[in-house]
Amino acid sequence: PTGSESIEVRQEPYLLRMAMTRDVVSNTFVISEQSKIIRLPVITSRIPLIHFELDSTVLLPATAATVLSNLKRVGVSQETTLIVTGYTCALGTESRNRELSLQRATAVADLIRGHEFRVATVVGKGASNPITNNPQEFYKNRRVEITTRP
Repeated sequence: PTGSESIEVRQEPYLLRMAMTRDVVSNTFVISEQSKIIRLPVITSRIPLIHFELDSTVLLPATAATVLSNLKRVGVSQETTLIVTGYTCALGTESRNRELSLQRATAVADLIRGHEFRVATVVGKGASNPITNNPQEFYKNRRVEITTRP
């Protein structure tokens, strides 16, 4: 900045809506110059969700290939620290769902670790945080999410 010109840089929440994934709220940098505001999103990448069949932890070869290509597509490098979180639908007991969700997350984490990506956290959250409560759409809740560590 020179003379009477100044630039303000601050962070504000930024909501990014994405198809086939969960909404992501992240901080964004806001750069304002006098009355002009420019928004530059800082996005925490979320890989498209990995879905599983009912009571299954099997990661199909085609799904595995898609996971790896999606990691590359969104710019995740092997130095990026990843968090892998598994979920289930509401069918079944709480203890079985916790176990199943952790097994799903572990299957995905093992896959991406096998391709030299860095996984910091593997968590199974059971039926918590459902995408839908509609029984016809419970398949959407049987998923694994991969996010980058901020």
